[in-house]
Amino acid sequence: AQEGDTVSITAEANKGYKLDSLTVAPKDGGEEVTVTDGSFIMPASDVVIKAEFSLITYSITHQDDGVTYELGDSTIFHYGDSVTVELTAPEGKAILSLKLTTVSDGQVTTLAADANGRYSFKMPADDVILSAELGALHVITVSDEITNGVIEVSEGNALEGKLKKVIPRSEE
Repeated sequence: AQEGDTVSITAEANKGYKLDSLTVAPKDGGEEVTVTDGSFIMPASDVVIKAEFSLITYSITHQDDGVTYELGDSTIFHYGDSVTVELTAPEGKAILSLKLTTVSDGQVTTLAADANGRYSFKMPADDVILSAELGALHVITVSDEITNGVIEVSEGNALEGKLKKVIPRSEE
């Protein structure tokens, strides 16, 4: 560029980062050149353009639904972080699923528990709200007066693995 030319510059942060500062300075030292609305007037020397970016910190909040949400030791979350949530349902309730809602656009993602009952996700580039879907936990009691047969109880998909009792067949 020649001295006096208007030079446009654009600095775009990667996902999960924000632009902190954008500076233009003469290459051989001197006073910074003023950048206004993404452009500057070329001085009578070569210039160096610098941009500084920083990680954006996102928050995870949850509904006040009686569920205990355990997120480990971290209270600071960045885009791409692995997040694991452990839930404890209030008495008489079972956790059916966990919903993650992104704050900026309201997009809802339903998370399923792993084999250990934990829920995991990659932190999006947004604040999130967690909410547990609860169901009633009903007790299934198999009579201990059963003879000459077997009863096997499986509660189905919603509470898979939570209740199962096998009564051995009596000798005939």
